Amino acid sequence: MGHGRYALSLVGEGRPGTVDARSASPETRQEMHSLRERLGVTICLHAALLVDTPLQTCIEWCRGPQGAPAEACPGTVRPLTADAAGKVILAHLGNGCDPGDLRRVRARGYSVTVGPTSDHLMVAAPLLQGDVPLGALSVIGRREECESRIPAFVAPLRDVCASVGARLSQHR
Repeated sequence: MGHGRYALSLVGEGRPGTVDARSASPETRQEMHSLRERLGVTICLHAALLVDTPLQTCIEWCRGPQGAPAEACPGTVRPLTADAAGKVILAHLGNGCDPGDLRRVRARGYSVTVGPTSDHLMVAAPLLQGDVPLGALSVIGRREECESRIPAFVAPLRDVCASVGARLSQHR
């Protein structure tokens, strides 16, 4: 992908595994901040790194009042199977671990997992350009404070993902 006014700008140097994940566009950053203010939790933007072994990386976050674990900070690279952000990306690639589980994630349009630490919960929705998964947007909070709020996270999270995806599709 080239440079431009994208929600995500990923620039490869032609060697597998060397990806410079840029950051969110100003519009996406504003939507992330608004979502954090509305939900009161940390919002993370994850980019799909589809080289050799597909991975994901957090490229930007808006820390909520609860804070966030270091394992979620920008620059962290994780397998797609590690958490909800990776699973929504994997579900839209059409391959991976448990096809039944991934079909359910794709049909629902979001995933929920424990993580990135055992005392945190992650709810994630995919960032799509058309049908192509470019990344994910996630909500991360302490499990005891967030488990009962999952339904309240899903619609706003998916709305922001749809808005970002629409902007991405305009720049095709």
